Amino acid sequence: MNSRFKGQTQVLTAVLLGGMLIAGVSAAYLWGIPKIKKSQNVNNAEKSLSDIKEVSRAIDSVATGSGSRTVPIDLGDGSLDIDTEKDMITYKTLTRGLFVARDWAPLNENDMQGVNSSTGLPSDGYGIRGEDKPVLVIGLSSGSTGGESDLVTTTYRMVMRDIFDTGSSRTYHIDLVQNGNLDASGDSHTIHLKSAGEETDIGKGVEGGILNRRKVMIRVS
Repeated sequence: MNSRFKGQTQVLTAVLLGGMLIAGVSAAYLWGIPKIKKSQNVNNAEKSLSDIKEVSRAIDSVATGSGSRTVPIDLGDGSLDIDTEKDMITYKTLTRGLFVARDWAPLNENDMQGVNSSTGLPSDGYGIRGEDKPVLVIGLSSGSTGGESDLVTTTYRMVMRDIFDTGSSRTYHIDLVQNGNLDASGDSHTIHLKSAGEETDIGKGVEGGILNRRKVMIRVS
């Protein structure tokens, strides 16, 4: 074999090996990026859910006590809406693949008492004091039914539901009262909560009993 032919063979071998290496790296990159994005997406959704649950606990604390609380919340790429008419807070974001069920499901409780499982809205039912939380956190995934990489809308919702005290026959409910801005989107924000006292309605509770409305002023900045 002459030196010229040998040199050409070495060059060709190097080119082929280089091409195989580049192809392998590219394949690993293209396979890995979706996995990384999915992992980041799930982490963001989990962090948002953790923040939502913390807000629900803070609302309950302010309603049953007094004073005020501020709770930081990371919305990621999502949006938050506070509905003081229906006494509920809704957070929506896009996730890759199903993060929660396709039907409304409880995320901080074992049941949906007082909340319609089809609509995710307050219903005529109620929870039992000492057994059920007054602020129910529920979740729903909707949208694409495709593969893991397809974007779906994940919704978390906090619903203030009636709680019945079987001992005193009183019904308790948390009323959200607007105290400023009620919506936000993206990045980090703060939920501001402040006790606004309590009102009593005769005959408005379960079985025509007394309804105690615990008012919580709320805004987001």
